[in-house]
Amino acid sequence: LGSSRDSSTSPLGILSGVHNVSQIGFAASSSDLDIKSQFPYYGRTIPSSTNGDATAVVAYLQKYNITKLNVLFVTDAFGSAYQNALQDIAGAAGIETISHSFSFSSDGSNTNGDLEDINNINDNRERKRRRGSEIMLDDIGNPIEEEEESGDDEISSALRALTETQFRYFLAIVAEEHYDFVMDAASTAGLVGKDYVWIFTSGIDLRTFQRNATYTPGSVLANATKGVGILHVEPAKTTRRISPPSLVDRFKEPRLEAISNPPSSYDKFNDVWFKSVINSTVVEYLNSKQPSVTTSLNISSYSTHPNHHSYFIFDAVISLGLSMCMTEENFFTGQDVFKELTDEIKFEGATLNVDYDDVTGSRDINGAVYTLWNVLPSEDRNEDGMALFEDVAYDLVPTEHYKEGQWVEVENQAFVFFDGSTNRPPFLPPAEMNLNKIGDTYRAVGYGLLGVVCFMAIVFLVWTFCFRKTRVVRASKSYFLCIVTTGCVIMISTIIPIGMEEPVSQNWLDFSCNLRVWLFFMGLVLSLSALLTKTWAVTKVLNNPDKNTITVKKKDFFVSWLILFVPNFIMLLTWTLANPFKWERVFRAAVDVFDREIESFGQCKTDHAQVFWALILLIDISFLLYAVWQSYKVRNIQTEFEESRYIAISIASMLQALIMGIPIVIVVTGTPDALYFVLSAIIFVMCCAILLLIFVPKIIASRNDGIEQAKRERTEFLRKKAEAAKPESYDENHSAEDEDNEPVVTRSRDGAAMLVTNPQDPESESKFTATYTGGVMNGNATTLNVPEDSLNTTASANRSLCTADVERGEFVDEFTETNVEEGEVDGLRVVTNPAKVERETKELKQKLAEAKLENSRLRNENNTIENQLKKSVTK
Repeated sequence: LGSSRDSSTSPLGILSGVHNVSQIGFAASSSDLDIKSQFPYYGRTIPSSTNGDATAVVAYLQKYNITKLNVLFVTDAFGSAYQNALQDIAGAAGIETISHSFSFSSDGSNTNGDLEDINNINDNRERKRRRGSEIMLDDIGNPIEEEEESGDDEISSALRALTETQFRYFLAIVAEEHYDFVMDAASTAGLVGKDYVWIFTSGIDLRTFQRNATYTPGSVLANATKGVGILHVEPAKTTRRISPPSLVDRFKEPRLEAISNPPSSYDKFNDVWFKSVINSTVVEYLNSKQPSVTTSLNISSYSTHPNHHSYFIFDAVISLGLSMCMTEENFFTGQDVFKELTDEIKFEGATLNVDYDDVTGSRDINGAVYTLWNVLPSEDRNEDGMALFEDVAYDLVPTEHYKEGQWVEVENQAFVFFDGSTNRPPFLPPAEMNLNKIGDTYRAVGYGLLGVVCFMAIVFLVWTFCFRKTRVVRASKSYFLCIVTTGCVIMISTIIPIGMEEPVSQNWLDFSCNLRVWLFFMGLVLSLSALLTKTWAVTKVLNNPDKNTITVKKKDFFVSWLILFVPNFIMLLTWTLANPFKWERVFRAAVDVFDREIESFGQCKTDHAQVFWALILLIDISFLLYAVWQSYKVRNIQTEFEESRYIAISIASMLQALIMGIPIVIVVTGTPDALYFVLSAIIFVMCCAILLLIFVPKIIASRNDGIEQAKRERTEFLRKKAEAAKPESYDENHSAEDEDNEPVVTRSRDGAAMLVTNPQDPESESKFTATYTGGVMNGNATTLNVPEDSLNTTASANRSLCTADVERGEFVDEFTETNVEEGEVDGLRVVTNPAKVERETKELKQKLAEAKLENSRLRNENNTIENQLKKSVTK
């Protein structure tokens, strides 16, 4: 039987083969023991490291998609064979393992063997248990500077090499006596913490580990042991937490609960064990069977719970006995026993279903159970609620079982990691991802453009409200101006959802992707429909040259808005419901040392996006092209305030921004900063093309109109005062003369001429002559002498009244003045209509032709008369 270590089992197996003696192991798991040419008669009640431990480890890694693993192993038979088997199986499964080894001896020196005796390093262990929690002092009270043992040097070197891999999961193929040294070096190397996971293999005996793992609170090892895992082959699936035994009743633990009902053979073994060790007669009998060389093992009582190896040793004894009994001859050899073991032996023992491989003699893995134990600080308390242990002790909690090729979690016993949570850390450090987010500078520029347009919109709306009764606003229609402004505000608001990205939630990002297209196209439809309405109204003048006023009604706007809105709305609604945009991260062809994608950019994506953009842009660009064509048709029609010309420029600018911007957007797609700036700039340009070209000319025209109106009022005031200065008298020839020889004003009845004369100065008859043409006084005089007290206005020293306005032709008669009282203006006046001019030109040409004909007739007639007169005179 035995032994428990690979290093001693191997030479024993070779000797048993030479002497034809059968051997059954219960703990050694090296896959080298399956080589029948070296170990012909060796069998074991546990699977080999290749078929068992390594397979279970790889299955665990595959379950949680862990593809990178660091392996630290001791260079003995057990560690080397385990590492080789793991590397082969993991490689076949696509899991990368990086392995580094160390050799370690009981005195701390580097050797080629493993640690068989731990008594010589107890002092070193004790120092490590306290390290970090208190300062060690010498006899005179000076701090002791700790020196690394030579064995630590090799462990530290191996861990430093593993640090370079940046893997976060570690598998330690070591024995329990190595644990303190490994974890102490790992803490020094910075490989312990919430980002790391340490799993130890079945080289660590659970009970021995639990007995030795008592650390000073706050020490390095007490901190490093949190969240450690131990992968161990078990006799059966158990859900029982193993607590450290009490210092008082460490051999009097309660009976183990059964794992099945009815009780299994595992439960029966525990029951018999418990009943035996509490029976003094049995204990005395057991002590009598101990070899005389081990009298130190004669103790008064045994643990009420079997040791981990006890189950496998029991099945090994039964297997060996049954194999010998089944041989046909009374005399049998090791070969005979091994043959019966592999061919015939199948039974339910302490480790449940016992079955051996026909070739290797190792335990069939399907009959074995592997358990991942979680090492957690003990929660045991006494009746007063105080901790039972002064040092930190640990519970062993089963979290998962592996059997028949599958890992199954234990209910309500999830693995707890270093940070106290059940959130599994990633097996690699977080990738340094370049998310290509929109920079703060670009975002500030975008929001600045948004603020500029909104500010202009507010200013223009306030101006429209304040000057709503003026001729300019009433002629342009205040609701038209409000609609244009509202459309621009909606359109520029697209900048807000365009700039949304993480850490905004996925739902909001998806919503923003769809919101941006709705805002842009609905705002465009609103503004463009208002401009189209005006353009269509101007085109009516082409068909009606006598029309002098362009009138736009609300019904006209609603019709044009409906024509643009319906196709856009149907397109957007269909796409939003059937195939909405989703926010996704698109990864670029950039990877780190682990072949992980490290660069991406956020993008709104949907299936067949090119079709959607092509259709909706085709619809709106077609309307813009139509509007440009309409504007070109009416290019020669000049309206009041030149509104038609500015509308045409605005529409052409919008079309130009779209046509030039779309290729740029395609080029910068994938560069969020540039894309955000280009989209913001395109929308900004379109909004400015509308607002500035619609409002600024009207503001200037309104100001000029106010100046001209003030001039007309001043000139009219002066004219009326001048006429009131001297009463006019008319004779039957429409003339009057003042008896006091004051200047006489004579004006024709039709207002065609005005004559001012002075009776005492006959030459003054033509001093002032003025004619009215189209309501404007044009004359050759600049001074009108009137009595000083007859005018309530400013006069010069020689009582001359400046009439420079008359000289400039700005003395406008009331006949041509158009009142702008409320209700009298209903649209823009047509200043120049080419159709009307053409028609009038034709009429004038026709009259000219008729006049020429009449002139020719009269000339001929005159010639005839002259000839007749000549003949009469001659006669």
